[in-house]
Amino acid sequence: MRERQKIVVRIVGLLLIGTGILLNEWVLAYLFTADQHIDPLPHRLIIYLFQLVCIILGVWLTWKPPSNFPRRWDVAISCACGLLLLLAGTFVFGRVAGHVLWDPLLETAEAFHAKMSFYFADSGNHEKALGWSTHYAEAQEKGGSGVVLKKTGEVCPGYTLFADWNCSAHLIDTDGRVLYTWQKPYSEVSSEVGPEQDKGIIWRTVWPFPNGDMLVMPVNIPGKLYKKGPLLKLDRHSDIIWKTEVNAHHDMDVGPKGRIFVLSAEKKGDVRHDVLSVLSPGGDLLRKVDLLEALQDSRYAKYLPFELKGDILHTNNVELLSAEKATGFQRFQEGDILLSFLRINTIAVMDGKTFEIKWAVKGLTSKQHDPDFLSGGRIMVFDNEFAVCSEPVVLKSRIVIYDLSELGPVWSYVNPDLYTSAWGCQQELPNGNILITETLDGTLWEITKEGRVVWKYRSVRQADKIIGDGEYIGYLPWAQRYPVDYFNRSFRQQFHTEQ
Repeated sequence: MRERQKIVVRIVGLLLIGTGILLNEWVLAYLFTADQHIDPLPHRLIIYLFQLVCIILGVWLTWKPPSNFPRRWDVAISCACGLLLLLAGTFVFGRVAGHVLWDPLLETAEAFHAKMSFYFADSGNHEKALGWSTHYAEAQEKGGSGVVLKKTGEVCPGYTLFADWNCSAHLIDTDGRVLYTWQKPYSEVSSEVGPEQDKGIIWRTVWPFPNGDMLVMPVNIPGKLYKKGPLLKLDRHSDIIWKTEVNAHHDMDVGPKGRIFVLSAEKKGDVRHDVLSVLSPGGDLLRKVDLLEALQDSRYAKYLPFELKGDILHTNNVELLSAEKATGFQRFQEGDILLSFLRINTIAVMDGKTFEIKWAVKGLTSKQHDPDFLSGGRIMVFDNEFAVCSEPVVLKSRIVIYDLSELGPVWSYVNPDLYTSAWGCQQELPNGNILITETLDGTLWEITKEGRVVWKYRSVRQADKIIGDGEYIGYLPWAQRYPVDYFNRSFRQQFHTEQ
């Protein structure tokens, strides 16, 4: 009888050892924390103490079980340890099932919530629009190109800068008058391209400085990897200040100390790796961060496809969180970096110090572009291809504002005439209006938060025959509005005189 009792005691000891090993810091962090890390130190010390007691007691009972161990304690400790292991196993299973099944279901439900709200708003059934989707308002406009609609008094003052074809950018006022133009044919940048190839090369995005200098990103370059090219800094006369070969694409941002954050692309085997390149104000390469590897090393690696091949991410946005807007975000800090991964329908935030992915959300948008940090802990996104619940399915574009504190969308805008399957961007203006770039239709919109169109500009190049067999393109790749006093007096004196 005593031998059987010793066996039971040894089993109890083994259960205690198993409990001490299983309920460790990493398992508990995985089960109970969002970032898989336990803080502060006293909490970790309590876990260590609990593990130590369980393991020491378990080793003692297993190695030298007392022969007079009371039977009632056998039963009690066995039941307690068994219950602890059952609870631990249940939580582990639940957490794993949550990562595999529940999280994707929540993301799908969130996206479906957005789709249904958009659908009801678009169909005119506003009481079912779930309180955040904005229906468009009809607006009378004139035909032709240039400014085709303007409601004086409601338009946000400032100068609108947009990238155009033929490696050029134009600064216009709200009446559509061209105040200044920068232009640098790529054949004057590189001898690898002849003048006959200039017409298909464009500036994907630009960044103006108050003195008229400008960062420009030429793309669609024949013979280059992924048809990407260097990042250039031009002066106000469009002469090259510096040129850095980084295979730049899609977007860039400039930090408060003048450092330049630009998206680059590299090829490793048959996989395209998007890279965040950090340059000095003088164009020197300071650091490169592989974005695919950063996502693989994060807890959001589950967003990646099973087979890593080709253009996996197609990163199309980089934006730094300013000190002013950082006060509205509980989980982000000044200098954190907002990214957009088009191919996996994901927006993410990278830590500006460690360059680790600290947050991501998937499924809110489809083929999105240009997510922007807003004040009050919100993010605004250009949702390129939103499938309206109709028969047949209709694709439209919309602007969505996502509030992180409410974990959901709080505002959306759609218009039957607004759709661009590629590119596109938006900007919240100082008066609360939103400037929208409808790239493939060559149109700029300014709307109010109530959905009224108060300004519209159409590209004057709508009839250009550029691509394919007579296919006309009126692209406006990128646009931004700047306050009247953004450019310094010396540069503003050049307006209207250097066209």
